Amino acid sequence: MNARISLLIALGAAALAGCNEPVEPIGSVDQAIDLREAFGLEDVNAVGVTIDPNTEDTYILDSVAGLYRLDGADAELVLALADFPEPDVPLRSEFTDVASMGNGRFAVLARGDGYLLDTNAGTLQQWFCYEPGWMEEQQEQLSLNLAYDPLTDTLYSHAQTLQDGEVVSAQVGTFDGGGAGDLSWFFLDDASIESGGAALDEDGALLLGSGSTLYRYALGETSFDAVGSLAEHGVTEITGLIRSTTDGHYLVVDGASDRFFDVTIE
Repeated sequence: MNARISLLIALGAAALAGCNEPVEPIGSVDQAIDLREAFGLEDVNAVGVTIDPNTEDTYILDSVAGLYRLDGADAELVLALADFPEPDVPLRSEFTDVASMGNGRFAVLARGDGYLLDTNAGTLQQWFCYEPGWMEEQQEQLSLNLAYDPLTDTLYSHAQTLQDGEVVSAQVGTFDGGGAGDLSWFFLDDASIESGGAALDEDGALLLGSGSTLYRYALGETSFDAVGSLAEHGVTEITGLIRSTTDGHYLVVDGASDRFFDVTIE
Protein backbone atom coordinates (compact mmCIF):
# COMPACT_ATOMS: atom_id res chain seq x y z
CA MET A 1 0.00 0.00 0.00
CA ASN A 2 1.54 3.32 -1.05
CA ALA A 3 1.82 6.41 1.12
CA ARG A 4 -0.98 8.23 -0.64
CA ILE A 5 -3.48 5.42 -0.03
CA SER A 6 -2.41 5.18 3.62
CA LEU A 7 -2.98 8.92 4.04
CA LEU A 8 -6.36 8.77 2.31
CA ILE A 9 -7.54 5.90 4.51
CA ALA A 10 -6.46 7.71 7.66
CA LEU A 11 -8.16 10.93 6.61
CA GLY A 12 -11.25 9.06 5.48
CA ALA A 13 -11.51 7.35 8.86
CA ALA A 14 -11.31 10.72 10.58
CA ALA A 15 -14.09 12.05 8.36
CA LEU A 16 -16.32 9.04 8.99
CA ALA A 17 -15.80 9.37 12.73
CA GLY A 18 -17.52 12.74 12.56
CA CYS A 19 -20.41 11.65 10.32
CA ASN A 20 -22.46 8.51 10.90
CA GLU A 21 -25.27 9.21 8.46
CA PRO A 22 -25.57 6.51 5.76
CA VAL A 23 -24.98 7.52 2.15
CA GLU A 24 -27.28 6.04 -0.49
CA PRO A 25 -25.80 3.95 -3.33
CA ILE A 26 -25.61 5.72 -6.66
CA GLY A 27 -24.89 4.95 -10.31
CA SER A 28 -24.34 1.87 -12.44
CA VAL A 29 -21.06 0.49 -13.79
CA ASP A 30 -20.75 0.25 -17.58
CA GLN A 31 -17.13 -0.91 -17.62
CA ALA A 32 -14.51 -2.03 -15.10
CA ILE A 33 -10.83 -2.54 -15.96
CA ASP A 34 -8.03 -4.06 -13.90
CA LEU A 35 -5.24 -1.51 -14.26
CA ARG A 36 -2.56 -4.01 -13.28
CA GLU A 37 -3.45 -6.03 -16.37
CA ALA A 38 -3.81 -2.95 -18.56
CA PHE A 39 -0.46 -1.49 -17.44
CA GLY A 40 1.31 -4.85 -17.27
CA LEU A 41 2.45 -4.11 -13.70
CA GLU A 42 2.23 -6.09 -10.48
CA ASP A 43 1.66 -2.92 -8.48
CA VAL A 44 -0.23 0.16 -9.65
CA ASN A 45 -0.24 3.60 -8.02
CA ALA A 46 -2.91 5.36 -10.08
CA VAL A 47 -3.48 8.86 -8.69
CA GLY A 48 -5.57 10.52 -11.38
CA VAL A 49 -7.62 10.15 -14.55
CA THR A 50 -8.19 12.84 -17.15
CA ILE A 51 -9.60 13.36 -20.65
CA ASP A 52 -7.93 15.46 -23.35
CA PRO A 53 -10.43 18.26 -24.14
CA ASN A 54 -9.48 18.18 -27.83
CA THR A 55 -8.94 14.52 -28.71
CA GLU A 56 -11.09 12.97 -25.92
CA ASP A 57 -8.28 10.50 -25.18
CA THR A 58 -8.28 9.14 -21.62
CA TYR A 59 -5.08 9.32 -19.56
CA ILE A 60 -4.18 7.87 -16.19
CA LEU A 61 -1.24 9.06 -14.09
CA ASP A 62 0.65 6.48 -12.05
CA SER A 63 2.78 8.24 -9.44
CA VAL A 64 5.55 5.64 -9.80
CA ALA A 65 5.33 4.39 -13.40
CA GLY A 66 4.25 7.48 -15.35
CA LEU A 67 1.52 8.66 -17.72
CA TYR A 68 -0.63 6.14 -19.62
CA ARG A 69 -3.17 6.49 -22.40
CA LEU A 70 -6.14 4.18 -21.94
CA ASP A 71 -7.81 2.66 -25.00
CA GLY A 72 -10.60 0.30 -24.01
CA ALA A 73 -9.03 -2.32 -21.76
CA ASP A 74 -5.53 -1.63 -23.13
CA ALA A 75 -3.06 1.01 -21.99
CA GLU A 76 -0.02 2.60 -23.61
CA LEU A 77 2.79 4.19 -21.61
CA VAL A 78 3.03 7.73 -22.98
CA LEU A 79 5.82 8.96 -20.71
CA ALA A 80 7.60 7.00 -18.01
CA LEU A 81 8.10 8.86 -14.75
CA ALA A 82 11.84 8.32 -15.09
CA ASP A 83 11.67 10.26 -18.37
CA PHE A 84 9.69 13.22 -17.01
CA PRO A 85 11.62 16.49 -17.55
CA GLU A 86 13.53 17.97 -14.64
CA PRO A 87 11.16 20.41 -12.88
CA ASP A 88 12.21 24.03 -12.63
CA VAL A 89 11.05 23.99 -8.98
CA PRO A 90 11.88 20.82 -6.97
CA LEU A 91 8.98 18.51 -6.15
CA ARG A 92 8.05 18.13 -2.49
CA SER A 93 6.15 14.87 -2.98
CA GLU A 94 5.06 12.35 -5.57
CA PHE A 95 2.46 13.61 -8.02
CA THR A 96 -1.06 13.41 -6.64
CA ASP A 97 -3.33 14.12 -9.65
CA VAL A 98 -3.40 15.13 -13.30
CA ALA A 99 -5.61 17.22 -15.60
CA SER A 100 -5.19 17.34 -19.37
CA MET A 101 -5.18 20.86 -20.83
CA GLY A 102 -4.91 19.69 -24.44
CA ASN A 103 -2.11 19.76 -27.03
CA GLY A 104 0.12 17.46 -24.97
CA ARG A 105 -0.08 19.72 -21.90
CA PHE A 106 -0.97 18.35 -18.50
CA ALA A 107 -1.39 20.07 -15.15
CA VAL A 108 0.10 17.78 -12.50
CA LEU A 109 -0.22 18.29 -8.78
CA ALA A 110 2.24 17.72 -5.94
CA ARG A 111 2.41 18.91 -2.36
CA GLY A 112 2.11 22.69 -2.34
CA ASP A 113 2.56 23.19 -6.09
CA GLY A 114 0.91 22.63 -9.43
CA TYR A 115 3.13 22.00 -12.47
CA LEU A 116 2.66 22.13 -16.21
CA LEU A 117 3.98 19.07 -18.02
CA ASP A 118 4.39 19.83 -21.73
CA THR A 119 5.10 16.52 -23.45
CA ASN A 120 5.78 18.23 -26.78
CA ALA A 121 8.22 20.83 -25.45
CA GLY A 122 9.74 18.39 -22.95
CA THR A 123 9.33 20.76 -19.99
CA LEU A 124 7.96 20.58 -16.44
CA GLN A 125 7.33 24.03 -14.95
CA GLN A 126 5.84 25.24 -11.71
CA TRP A 127 2.47 26.58 -12.93
CA PHE A 128 0.81 27.66 -9.69
CA CYS A 129 1.51 27.53 -5.99
CA TYR A 130 -1.47 26.55 -3.86
CA GLU A 131 0.12 27.77 -0.63
CA PRO A 132 -1.39 31.28 -0.54
CA GLY A 133 0.07 34.34 1.18
CA TRP A 134 -2.31 34.17 4.14
CA MET A 135 -0.83 30.88 5.37
CA GLU A 136 1.46 30.86 8.38
CA GLU A 137 5.09 29.91 7.80
CA GLN A 138 4.82 26.57 9.61
CA GLN A 139 1.80 25.50 7.56
CA GLU A 140 1.64 23.69 4.21
CA GLN A 141 -1.03 22.66 1.75
CA LEU A 142 -1.84 19.16 0.56
CA SER A 143 -4.26 18.31 -2.22
CA LEU A 144 -4.88 14.97 -3.91
CA ASN A 145 -7.32 16.22 -6.52
CA LEU A 146 -7.39 18.48 -9.56
CA ALA A 147 -10.06 19.45 -12.11
CA TYR A 148 -9.84 21.59 -15.25
CA ASP A 149 -12.47 23.55 -17.18
CA PRO A 150 -11.24 24.16 -20.75
CA LEU A 151 -14.08 26.61 -21.42
CA THR A 152 -12.82 29.07 -18.80
CA ASP A 153 -9.20 27.83 -18.68
CA THR A 154 -9.54 27.37 -14.91
CA LEU A 155 -8.12 24.72 -12.57
CA TYR A 156 -9.84 23.67 -9.34
CA SER A 157 -8.57 21.86 -6.27
CA HIS A 158 -9.79 21.01 -2.78
CA ALA A 159 -6.86 21.31 -0.37
CA GLN A 160 -6.19 20.83 3.32
CA THR A 161 -3.90 23.06 5.37
CA LEU A 162 -1.53 21.07 7.59
CA GLN A 163 0.45 22.17 10.61
CA ASP A 164 2.79 19.69 12.32
CA GLY A 165 1.08 16.94 10.37
CA GLU A 166 -2.40 17.88 11.63
CA VAL A 167 -5.24 19.25 9.52
CA VAL A 168 -6.15 22.76 10.68
CA SER A 169 -8.36 24.03 7.83
CA ALA A 170 -9.54 23.25 4.30
CA GLN A 171 -10.29 25.28 1.21
CA VAL A 172 -11.30 25.03 -2.42
CA GLY A 173 -9.04 27.05 -4.67
CA THR A 174 -9.30 28.12 -8.30
CA PHE A 175 -6.26 28.80 -10.48
CA ASP A 176 -5.60 30.40 -13.85
CA GLY A 177 -4.88 27.78 -16.50
CA GLY A 178 -2.55 30.25 -18.19
CA GLY A 179 -0.17 30.19 -15.23
CA ALA A 180 -1.11 33.49 -13.60
CA GLY A 181 -1.60 31.83 -10.21
CA ASP A 182 -4.50 31.54 -7.77
CA LEU A 183 -7.79 33.27 -8.53
CA SER A 184 -9.97 32.59 -5.49
CA TRP A 185 -10.14 30.68 -2.21
CA PHE A 186 -13.24 29.38 -0.42
CA PHE A 187 -12.93 28.22 3.20
CA LEU A 188 -14.83 25.13 4.34
CA ASP A 189 -16.50 24.49 7.68
CA ASP A 190 -15.43 20.82 7.78
CA ALA A 191 -11.70 20.34 7.28
CA SER A 192 -11.68 16.58 7.94
CA ILE A 193 -12.84 15.42 4.50
CA GLU A 194 -10.06 14.84 1.97
CA SER A 195 -11.00 14.13 -1.62
CA GLY A 196 -8.90 11.92 -3.83
CA GLY A 197 -10.52 13.02 -7.08
CA ALA A 198 -12.35 16.03 -8.50
CA ALA A 199 -14.53 16.63 -11.55
CA LEU A 200 -16.76 19.38 -12.83
CA ASP A 201 -20.37 18.27 -13.20
CA GLU A 202 -22.76 19.41 -15.93
CA ASP A 203 -23.76 22.45 -13.85
CA GLY A 204 -20.19 23.60 -13.23
CA ALA A 205 -20.09 22.50 -9.60
CA LEU A 206 -17.28 20.33 -8.26
CA LEU A 207 -17.93 16.65 -7.76
CA LEU A 208 -15.43 15.34 -5.20
CA GLY A 209 -14.62 11.74 -4.32
CA SER A 210 -13.64 10.77 -0.78
CA GLY A 211 -13.33 7.09 0.02
CA SER A 212 -16.33 5.59 -1.77
CA THR A 213 -18.50 8.71 -1.42
CA LEU A 214 -19.18 11.42 -3.97
CA TYR A 215 -19.78 14.97 -2.71
CA ARG A 216 -21.01 18.01 -4.60
CA TYR A 217 -19.53 21.43 -3.92
CA ALA A 218 -20.92 24.70 -5.33
CA LEU A 219 -18.32 27.48 -5.44
CA GLY A 220 -18.75 29.98 -2.63
CA GLU A 221 -20.40 27.54 -0.24
CA THR A 222 -18.78 26.46 3.03
CA SER A 223 -19.80 22.79 2.96
CA PHE A 224 -20.30 19.76 0.71
CA ASP A 225 -23.46 17.83 -0.05
CA ALA A 226 -23.22 14.04 -0.21
CA VAL A 227 -24.40 12.79 -3.61
CA GLY A 228 -24.11 9.05 -3.07
CA SER A 229 -21.81 6.09 -2.56
CA LEU A 230 -20.01 3.89 -5.09
CA ALA A 231 -19.22 1.23 -2.48
CA GLU A 232 -21.70 -1.29 -3.88
CA HIS A 233 -19.69 -1.24 -7.13
CA GLY A 234 -16.48 -2.16 -5.31
CA VAL A 235 -15.09 1.37 -5.12
CA THR A 236 -13.61 2.04 -1.69
CA GLU A 237 -10.88 4.66 -2.31
CA ILE A 238 -11.44 7.17 -5.10
CA THR A 239 -8.06 8.40 -6.34
CA GLY A 240 -9.17 9.70 -9.73
CA LEU A 241 -12.38 11.22 -11.09
CA ILE A 242 -13.53 13.05 -14.22
CA ARG A 243 -16.79 13.58 -16.09
CA SER A 244 -16.78 11.80 -19.42
CA THR A 245 -17.74 13.39 -22.72
CA THR A 246 -20.72 11.00 -22.72
CA ASP A 247 -23.71 12.39 -20.82
CA GLY A 248 -24.05 11.02 -17.31
CA HIS A 249 -20.79 9.08 -17.38
CA TYR A 250 -17.93 9.53 -14.93
CA LEU A 251 -14.54 7.84 -15.03
CA VAL A 252 -13.35 6.69 -11.62
CA VAL A 253 -10.06 5.21 -10.42
CA ASP A 254 -10.19 3.11 -7.25
CA GLY A 255 -6.76 3.14 -5.67
CA ALA A 256 -7.56 0.32 -3.25
CA SER A 257 -8.37 -2.26 -5.94
CA ASP A 258 -6.30 -0.73 -8.78
CA ARG A 259 -9.36 -0.67 -11.01
CA PHE A 260 -10.84 1.82 -13.45
CA PHE A 261 -14.62 2.26 -13.67
CA ASP A 262 -16.94 3.89 -16.18
CA VAL A 263 -19.96 4.83 -14.06
CA THR A 264 -23.29 6.24 -15.20
CA ILE A 265 -24.81 8.70 -12.72
CA GLU A 266 -28.23 10.06 -13.60
